[in-house]
Amino acid sequence: MENKSMYSILSKGIHELSENDCLKAFPIIKIGIEIILDEKIEKLNKEKKLAEAKKALSELSSTI
Repeated sequence: MENKSMYSILSKGIHELSENDCLKAFPIIKIGIEIILDEKIEKLNKEKKLAEAKKALSELSSTI
């Protein structure tokens, strides 16, 4: 997703858009924010899994 476009819309909304235009943009921006947060959660989960796997492999390696 193009975060730059979303930031631009948010900035414009704060400074230039009418309340009605902001209300129209809200659902789209909300989905964009949710996607960004989902990606961050996914990345954290992957990093946690990788750390657990490295630790388990190290422990296994030291016992064999």
